[in-house]
Amino acid sequence: MRTGSLVVRKIPIVLLILIVTVSILWVFAGRQVSTFVDQFKIQTISGDEIGPYMGYEGTGDGGVLFIGSLSLSLAPLNPHVGTTKDNQIAIANGGRVFSLGPVSRSTNDTLETDSSENTVTFRHARSYIPWPVFEHGVTPRLNRNEYYEYASTARNGQHLRLLWSVDSEKNATSLIRIDISSAAR
Repeated sequence: MRTGSLVVRKIPIVLLILIVTVSILWVFAGRQVSTFVDQFKIQTISGDEIGPYMGYEGTGDGGVLFIGSLSLSLAPLNPHVGTTKDNQIAIANGGRVFSLGPVSRSTNDTLETDSSENTVTFRHARSYIPWPVFEHGVTPRLNRNEYYEYASTARNGQHLRLLWSVDSEKNATSLIRIDISSAAR
């Protein structure tokens, strides 16, 4: 009978140790855990309706995409953006090319397109898992990673997905993922 009561006494101690360990992990590695989970699933804050017009400013490698009222940096991945022989604005990365749409206006370092030929979605998203932030003299708050995601499907079935990390404190974006898939066969 003593063995059973000993096990019953150990359970609360083990649970307490587990709770303290997870709490410490959340405080010191919460951002890293959240970023890891974000690779698989993020929470949509808003799915913005954007018009068919988008712009690009740059010299070919890197630069800035203008989507709606947002200017989204293509750094640090810096895909190549230019025009095709058919006068289409295209984005290229890893040997794959995706046409954003026909050039509607062009100046020295700026291109604009009407991407209405493609099916486009754009969303503002954030991490599911928040982490605590402690600042000197300020009440602790919960923080989350934020993202912008642009997805486009061409008539031929080819897909483009661009994902930006948002640094709201610096009001800056960083392109963290580019996926260009071939047309379905």
